[in-house]
Amino acid sequence: MGGRIYWAGLAGLVVLILVVGTLVAGRHAAKPPADLRGREGVDIEKLQAATKSLDAAAKSMKGKTVLSADALEAYLPATVDGLARVSLSREEPEGDDLSGPTVRADYEGSGQSVSLSVTDLGAAGALAALAGAFNVESGGERDGRIEKVAKVDGRMTAESWDPAARRGEYSVMVADRFMVHAKAEGLSMEGVRKAAALVDYDKLQAAAR
Repeated sequence: MGGRIYWAGLAGLVVLILVVGTLVAGRHAAKPPADLRGREGVDIEKLQAATKSLDAAAKSMKGKTVLSADALEAYLPATVDGLARVSLSREEPEGDDLSGPTVRADYEGSGQSVSLSVTDLGAAGALAALAGAFNVESGGERDGRIEKVAKVDGRMTAESWDPAARRGEYSVMVADRFMVHAKAEGLSMEGVRKAAALVDYDKLQAAAR
């Protein structure tokens, strides 16, 4: 659930920025203040782009249903770089008709472990479009972990790497709807990214159409 919580928090932050930005923009409609146009503030053009992205993402879900757990499990690989799959689980949302299930597989071997999960966020994934429209990017170090949020191949990604513990996490939003999350120990950060990529992003993208 770590990836789902992270992206929900990020989307919530962007929504807060949108609300505040809209109120200020409305108050100064004739001439938005400089801080709304600056690099550190809310950019009006990005605000408009975010609104369009949110509308488009929401409309794209009309008439569609989220994928079943069985369908999502098909995207999880049988092995990860030689590591055997040792467990397979699923989680259905409670009291939430916006998002779909999460499926998770764990892999172990040779002192290494990987956990891969795929979630169909359904209509709730429209919030992720906000982060993409704002091109939210950041990077830095916190408590010994190297963290980064960036767009890669047109998809929002977030990663966290603890070099001392050789522990990393990597999340990818696909089609503003599916979330792929990888968590691993004993691999390099590049290895964590490659593990996540074993969930075929292009096939997930096609499933969103």
